[in-house]
Amino acid sequence: MVGALKHSFNVYAICKFGSKILESDCEQVYYLNNYSEKKIRIILDQIDPFETKKILIGSGFAENIKTNYLGKRENIGNSFKTLKNLNSPGIFFDKLRKSKITFPKWKFDVPKNKKKWLIKGAKSVGGLLVQKLKKEKINKFSCNHYFQKCVEGDVVSVQFFSYKNNINFLSTNSQWVYKKADPTLILGGVITKQLTEDLRRKIKTIIKKISLNFELNGLNSVDFIISKKNKKIYVIEVNGRPGLTINSLKEIYGEKLFIRKNNFIFSKKFYSSSIVYSKKCFFFDKKIRIKLKKVQHKLKISEIGFYDELIEEKQPICIIHSCSKSKKKTKHIIEKYSKKIIDFTK
Repeated sequence: MVGALKHSFNVYAICKFGSKILESDCEQVYYLNNYSEKKIRIILDQIDPFETKKILIGSGFAENIKTNYLGKRENIGNSFKTLKNLNSPGIFFDKLRKSKITFPKWKFDVPKNKKKWLIKGAKSVGGLLVQKLKKEKINKFSCNHYFQKCVEGDVVSVQFFSYKNNINFLSTNSQWVYKKADPTLILGGVITKQLTEDLRRKIKTIIKKISLNFELNGLNSVDFIISKKNKKIYVIEVNGRPGLTINSLKEIYGEKLFIRKNNFIFSKKFYSSSIVYSKKCFFFDKKIRIKLKKVQHKLKISEIGFYDELIEEKQPICIIHSCSKSKKKTKHIIEKYSKKIIDFTK
């Protein structure tokens, strides 16, 4: 996200996890050990005492908002009210129901028959709090959770810019999960996908309803699942901030990404981004960083950690990005270098 913003703004970042690339893209980076709105206010007043700067709220912050700490600053993303509604299952599904939008069955109570049900954290980021239900035990999450019926099908995410109820499609992607994290459903990666005209039209109609009812503003993403059984379109999640797809959006639209009236750009290339997860606990030392630099001429790597940072098992090592005119080649590059990077840590 910062890489896309830096072309139009001088960027200051407040975050929990950082990287060398983030620091190089920003005027200054402020780190928080834990989410604290009191600390955020202090930092904001330090950066912008006269409250004249613009603010965009990203992952890890959008899911935890309790109070409006922006002051008079312009929010170029979704309002606090919108973010709260997106992260409250009761409000979220009620709004979808009233808008006659289809979504998988859900409930707060534990299903009697746990087969084909998921347990989901209300503040899940990238699937970190999503698990398949098992017969023997239900893991307890540290935040509110609910249960949702699992629908088999193809997951499609759609990125768009919303401003005053005007919708501009930006990209469509298919997703896959990190299989080795089973039963947890962690996002593994995304790759751009062309939709049929009929599917595109149906999805755009749904997105217009969602945008109007949730008062979406700025860059947003909606995850759908297209049922294998009957091709019905289900809404899984509305993300008030695009995640992995931001790299491809930046590559396709460049400095025009945050323009309110953007025309959809049909790209002949396939763009893919994938999170490389660690198979064991290790320290991110100088040797590993040198090895990563050697493969950076083959593909783009972002979110690289700091020297001597402890990487836990199943924690992201970095994110890799690839593009080519062949979908098969793009995915092959992603798979090849994911394995190489994991081998670096052995």
